[in-house]
Amino acid sequence: MKPLDFGYGGCTGSINADGRLVAINTYHEEHGYVTLTAQPPFPDEDRYDAKKVRAYRKSLATSEGFGMRFKLPVRRREAFLVEGGVPLLRFTLENDVVAECLTYVNVTHPNGVAYLWRFSEPGNWATLDGDIWLQRSAYTQLTEGGVMAFPSAETEIEVFAEGLRIHNGVLPAWAAFSIGTPFNGLALIPGEETTDNIYIGLGKSKSYAETYLHYVQRIDPTVTLDFWQSGYQNHDTAGESNSGNAALQRAWVYAVQCSVFNAYTTSGYVRMLTDHMLLPLSWNRDAYYVAATLMHGDGFDLELLKGHVRWMFEQAQRPQGYWGRSYTASGRVKDSGYQLDQQIYPLLELAAYVQRTDDTGLLQSLMPHALSALEVLLASRGDQIELLPTDETPADDPLDDYPFHFSSQILLWYTLRKLDDVIDRSIRPRMASLIDLAEMLKATVKEKFVVVHESKEFYAYAISRDNGYRLYHDANDIPLVMMPIWGFCDKDDPVWRNTIEFAFSDENPGFYDGVLGSVHTPAPWALGDAQELILCKVIGDRERYARVWERVEKAAQWDGALPEAYDANTFEVVSRHWFAWPNAMIAIADSISWDWEQEAQA
Repeated sequence: MKPLDFGYGGCTGSINADGRLVAINTYHEEHGYVTLTAQPPFPDEDRYDAKKVRAYRKSLATSEGFGMRFKLPVRRREAFLVEGGVPLLRFTLENDVVAECLTYVNVTHPNGVAYLWRFSEPGNWATLDGDIWLQRSAYTQLTEGGVMAFPSAETEIEVFAEGLRIHNGVLPAWAAFSIGTPFNGLALIPGEETTDNIYIGLGKSKSYAETYLHYVQRIDPTVTLDFWQSGYQNHDTAGESNSGNAALQRAWVYAVQCSVFNAYTTSGYVRMLTDHMLLPLSWNRDAYYVAATLMHGDGFDLELLKGHVRWMFEQAQRPQGYWGRSYTASGRVKDSGYQLDQQIYPLLELAAYVQRTDDTGLLQSLMPHALSALEVLLASRGDQIELLPTDETPADDPLDDYPFHFSSQILLWYTLRKLDDVIDRSIRPRMASLIDLAEMLKATVKEKFVVVHESKEFYAYAISRDNGYRLYHDANDIPLVMMPIWGFCDKDDPVWRNTIEFAFSDENPGFYDGVLGSVHTPAPWALGDAQELILCKVIGDRERYARVWERVEKAAQWDGALPEAYDANTFEVVSRHWFAWPNAMIAIADSISWDWEQEAQA
């Protein structure tokens, strides 16, 4: 069973079904994300070995962890997510003693973790133990874009009367434990009994860690529980599905948990991670759709969204004037591979945020950055073809001989129109041609991408400079299914219909066991299910929609988390137990009205 997750503000973690901590993670100004974990470091020499990368990532979901270990066999285990965001575990021991564990990060002082235990009867029922490392997050990728030197994971433990300090001097990073029962030894509390609450503070220095520790011990858990309850209940997805649906609830909760910010500074920057355990990195594409789930909220949700827009334009590095493939939470480029859609999504998110909030002040302040990004983007147009090239697909795979990617051109067309909708009159002269650019692009797309295959016209997945083309569709390519909703074509457009029918058929190399997937990980993808849900609303097929929802609910893990890929027969996870984007896309699909044509959904 997948561990349950907790976190807020950049301090996150997971706890397994035995009540042991798999990892506690926090933001680091230089290294992006550091982790106090039960898993040993991942060897740099194995980073290009996909099999070893997958094995390591899976090991995090099955980790033995560190923390409480019972002395008696457990007769029954129960697990709950209180208010959708706080793990509560209950264990009935062989002698009928009941132990309960509540684990959370304070929403008022993040970077402190409360690991609270309660036993039905006093006694020496458990010990604390486990192997631990304090290290930079592993960042294990299937398509490694360049190995970042892994700092030493050598971890020092200092034991004192009521707790311990854990230190990595290379990072630097500190963790401080406060435990009620005295103990001694050099391992993590070997052999000593405790039924007391345990608090962990994390930070970049000893004083930071102990400051967080000080606060986490003094905040009533109801403050955090009330936050998650009110946050989810006030988050209107505008959808029709049961509000208690775990996959939908997970979309908002995990979007917040993967939003990294510092509650003690006024910078207001927010980083949105693809997940908190396997790849605590930021992709502009993933982040856009995660951010889109916050569009339906108010107040806190929109502050997170604003902070993320600012982070992309003001802090995320653009060494050659364009955004990298992925980023650490510190804004450092992790992978520099050029993906066209990664250049477009920040512009779309800015336009969507301003349209949602009418925050013209932010638009004015960021417009110099946006104009610069747009100019660099448009300067990449191909000679004599007027399309924009890319080195990689949205699945992080190379395109090689077919540099012009269809769905990215559709995304650019839509973004140019959205930008034109929100720009202020004072800056309109510099951007007056956006609609003209969009219409020119639309005409070029229809001219260059429409190909004839077996007597039918299709939109090619990608094309070459010399009229070569590739027929394929991928679960990562959302714009194709959105074309009618965005207004590029009518839902009955025969070329779009032929392309969609091909995409959701065995003719497509990215279609597996009746589900749209990706050659990146050859299996059904939850993102493919999200696309099919959207398609059902576009074409008005309610029966098919119900069948897809049934599949989604089977693919969801016990906390509602959707993986990257799953087995269509057993519904076991094939790839990535943690991934924010699939739940976000399912929530977006749910939010689209069946009457989208009348309600102008976007």
